[in-house]
Amino acid sequence: MRKLLAVCDNYAHEYSIKLDAKKSKWLAIVSKKRRWLTGLLDHCRFQVGGTHVDKVTSFVHLGYTIIMQETTL
Repeated sequence: MRKLLAVCDNYAHEYSIKLDAKKSKWLAIVSKKRRWLTGLLDHCRFQVGGTHVDKVTSFVHLGYTIIMQETTL
């Protein structure tokens, strides 16, 4: 994820685009088999344009609420 965000930051810098981290969020969906990863993800920190991106358990996108729920995978 950090590598992908670094690519986005570099592109934005090169083309004079401003990325707004305050409008960005990140959500992790973890299967039951990998539920142990959840605690590790709590310590992950991501940045866009040098600004922290918030981790959330739900968010609204185009009028739909995306909610982190336990999966059966």
